[in-house]
Amino acid sequence: IDSDEVKPALVGVKAAVLLKAGDALARDWEAIFAKHDKDRSGSISLEELIGVVRRELRVPKGLLSNKQVGMMFGHFGSVGEADGKLSMDEFLELLRM
Repeated sequence: IDSDEVKPALVGVKAAVLLKAGDALARDWEAIFAKHDKDRSGSISLEELIGVVRRELRVPKGLLSNKQVGMMFGHFGSVGEADGKLSMDEFLELLRM
């Protein structure tokens, strides 16, 4: 991801992931993914990803806007399966960035 706007967003997500890593729930990203995969499609939409960011990672909009989450989501929408959703593998890759 090269966009100067997306880099701060990734820093915010990375910080939230690191904070969450101390939580026992953080070890089971698959369960978190499944919880937010409302339609059980095996992938999550932008709306569902925002749910992960807000409810699971507890990142406020002041730190990471929905637009920034959308830009990160858009990056994965343009690579990989390019289906407008994030697969579990893409979700884990996003968390590792």
